[in-house]
Amino acid sequence: MNWLTNFRLISLLLVVAGFFFLAPPKINTDIMALMPDANLQADDVRLLSQSSQALQNQVMVLLVGAQQDALYLEAKKLTSTITAKSLFSGIHWKVEPGLAQQNYQKLLPFRASLITDEQYKQTTPLNWLMSQWLAPNASIDGLSSDPLLLGRGLKERFSVEGFSGLYKDVPILNRGDLLAIGIRLETRESANSLEYQARLSSWLSDVKDAQKDSGIKMYAVGAALYAHAGTEQAKDEASVIGSMSISLIILLLLITLRPLRLYLWVLSPIVIGTLFALLTTSLLFDGVHILTLVFGITLLGVSIDYVFHWLLCNEAGNNRQLKFKLIASAATSSAAFVVQSFSPFPAIAEMGFFAAVGLITAMAVVLLIFPVVANKAVINVSAWSWLNNIAVAGYKTKTGLLSLTILMISASFYFMNADDDIRKLQAVDSQLKAQEDYIRQWYNFGTGHSTFIVQGETQQELLNNLWQLEGSLKQQKFIGNISHWQSISNWVLPEAEQVNRIRVVNSWAESGALLDQLSDQLGLKPQITRQYRSELEQNEILSIDDFLAFPIAQPFESLWLKDRDNRWLAAVPVQPVNSTHAQNTLYKIAEDENIQYINQASLISESLSQAREVSIRWLIVAYLFIFGFMWLAYGSEAIWRISVPLGGTALALTGNLLMGNPLNMFTVLALLMTLGMGIDFAIFSKEKDLKSRIAITMSAITTILAFGLLGFSQVPVLANIGFTLSLGILGCWIFSMYLSNLTTGNKNA
Repeated sequence: MNWLTNFRLISLLLVVAGFFFLAPPKINTDIMALMPDANLQADDVRLLSQSSQALQNQVMVLLVGAQQDALYLEAKKLTSTITAKSLFSGIHWKVEPGLAQQNYQKLLPFRASLITDEQYKQTTPLNWLMSQWLAPNASIDGLSSDPLLLGRGLKERFSVEGFSGLYKDVPILNRGDLLAIGIRLETRESANSLEYQARLSSWLSDVKDAQKDSGIKMYAVGAALYAHAGTEQAKDEASVIGSMSISLIILLLLITLRPLRLYLWVLSPIVIGTLFALLTTSLLFDGVHILTLVFGITLLGVSIDYVFHWLLCNEAGNNRQLKFKLIASAATSSAAFVVQSFSPFPAIAEMGFFAAVGLITAMAVVLLIFPVVANKAVINVSAWSWLNNIAVAGYKTKTGLLSLTILMISASFYFMNADDDIRKLQAVDSQLKAQEDYIRQWYNFGTGHSTFIVQGETQQELLNNLWQLEGSLKQQKFIGNISHWQSISNWVLPEAEQVNRIRVVNSWAESGALLDQLSDQLGLKPQITRQYRSELEQNEILSIDDFLAFPIAQPFESLWLKDRDNRWLAAVPVQPVNSTHAQNTLYKIAEDENIQYINQASLISESLSQAREVSIRWLIVAYLFIFGFMWLAYGSEAIWRISVPLGGTALALTGNLLMGNPLNMFTVLALLMTLGMGIDFAIFSKEKDLKSRIAITMSAITTILAFGLLGFSQVPVLANIGFTLSLGILGCWIFSMYLSNLTTGNKNA
């Protein structure tokens, strides 16, 4: 081992270590990074981002017990703990009397505009008139004492009819023999912060442990908790896949390679390639997604291929031919991964870039170090002598196999069902999902996945359109297509509607009989009644700007936007029932040009469908490009060499078809990767050359095992890629063994 080789390796390690020190990679756990951008206008995306960000930074906690006092005390204790921990910037669990009184005083001039449909349509307004008179002095100890209905929408938060009112200013729900209190928390830090996720999950675990003997059960759900569960799952998978891959690689080396001191050099391309890919991906994509790390671990089984080929295919004085093959192999493999970088899925594009950089770097390390290292290697060829027993197919057999391969590919594409539903491709923690489903039995809270976007050229036009939508949504709730919605029109009505209600309230105030009846019931003096009449007649129009200035409007701030074209936009999140009929009905409501219904899951699925079709075209282009490259290098022999990845593609598609797996974009991406990796086998294939077959077989084993392990991932996207690619590489190996050919016509031999 000469000093130059040591210097090269140490220099590479120092460069990588320096990058890590100066720009440590950031890990991204945002699940939304798994989703492509839907086909939306920029301002629609901004508005949706506002509302979804508000939901993302929330944690919903539900306390359930049988005793009201014990439940209240536990909730009070929990909120005190939350305040002490400084984990959250906001805690919402009770109706604050002081804030309610403050809002009453400010909103009294708009009392006529705030009157609800039920009050507006009632035959006798005496109760409303009485509540308005008592409003400034009323204690908010129950919804019935909410004269301006500042708690409007409060009941809509509850999924059950068992709302039993307020207990010490806290809404209490009743469901059978159980009572519940809901606590909505606003996270102090981003839900995607790894450190914050860990602290939050640790705190929740401690709280649940402390409550074991209290008779109170706590349920919690939020984006930060889902992100933490996904991160921990990805860490576990990366650890298992990485350790097993390394173990299997070392086992193959023990069988094949001596002396043992070479193993450090053998593993150096893997380590340097993976670390350099991690750094460059972090810089280019402003972070590395956690799923990219899991996917990147599988490259351990791919980047080691260049080591195998150099050690086993290197012949004295013929390094030039081997270097050409290694460069061609890395270029074709990386080309297939680079195609991924055009994916509409940011995480998949990131994986493609990571893989391409990792493979090229690993190949470069081999070229720099192994011309010297390989001279010291001793190969145990006898352990692989069984490969000589694999017969080489004759010309006629090759023609038949090629025809059969093309037929299998065509039939599989024809018979496989396409399914691009994003909901089937996401990994969701089952325990958290069960908690969310249980909380939804008590509380309604938005997901941000289904939203109406309403627009208008002026505020009044927007309010008119919102009012129109409000009527439709009330009807949809009545027939059971939606459970709840949130809209600024719950408070602010169109000006014409407000004028009508002010006119009605004024008529009530002018009614001497009503005021006399009110005076009699309350025992008021006539002059006080006349003063009250004067106050009732002082009603103002409530505008959106006026409303948003009040603290009570805080939950609606994220649902409002004025875009750059001076249009006014409002978001109306809805919670539809899970049925195709309900979704179709909501789409029909949005047939008006000023009302748009957006189901993000459907839009993303549609984007995936388009991406799948584009990916199939890219697959065809990639095959044509690589075939052209092979023709320049090998002449007519390229027809048989391209059969190797075609055979892998045929086996992968047939396997998915037999397993009932659908065809989606990730299946096609795996086929692209099969092409990029399988072409290596074709490049290094030689008839009856045992060392060449050993290198190909060792490469196939490490790749199949790495991606085969990925096939057991709990993330459907990664499992799909792992299953398809492991079958594809197996097919490539089989075809490379049976379709080996003399290198006649190799212009670079």
